[in-house]
Amino acid sequence: MNKAHKHFLVFMGPPGSGKGTQTDMLAKRLKIPAISAGELLRWEIRNKSLVGAEIQKKMNSGRLVSDKIIREVMEKRLKKPDTKNGFILDGFPRHAKQIKDLEEILREHHEGEKDVLVFYIYISPVEIRRRLSNRRVCYACGSSYHLEINPPKKKGICDKCGHQIERRKDDAPTAIARRLKNFHQENDPLLEYFSEHNHLYRINGEQSIEKVREDIIRDLKI
Repeated sequence: MNKAHKHFLVFMGPPGSGKGTQTDMLAKRLKIPAISAGELLRWEIRNKSLVGAEIQKKMNSGRLVSDKIIREVMEKRLKKPDTKNGFILDGFPRHAKQIKDLEEILREHHEGEKDVLVFYIYISPVEIRRRLSNRRVCYACGSSYHLEINPPKKKGICDKCGHQIERRKDDAPTAIARRLKNFHQENDPLLEYFSEHNHLYRINGEQSIEKVREDIIRDLKI
């Protein structure tokens, strides 16, 4: 794959927008990694690295993980060989400082590449509450369900391991409201920036999974 076919993509969207589903499918199609900032931080914690210990300490005290740590974790991942033809980011950047961090990483490790395409998958607050309130997880094996779209075969029981499935604490109504407020505080300025400086595509996330994917592929012209 030559340079003209490289893809450096950022996906944004509120909780429940389905961006994780879309990034996973798109990564397989483009043969580039889908990288979640949150998952990278959790990986550091699980593997008991030095930076993981610092992340855990901050999270336990209720403090935000610093931009310096996030930059360190993201740069370590984005300079790996599997990103040479591009990558798909979810959860990074989150604000103006991290935009500059991403630009510096691209300049240092990806031949000064600047063509970052941003996809914003939008859904209404009503749809967000509907989706998240019906989401269930199995904490024993990590499987996810949706009571309307993808319910377990036996009510309340995980298909894979037989343990009870539960609603995530951050999917409770008050938690959803707080998450949405935080999302807009962080992401609205980013959307404004990307609309002025980059290619920003807005995708209706209330369509079927297949139609959302079709719209993304149409805009990427692949």
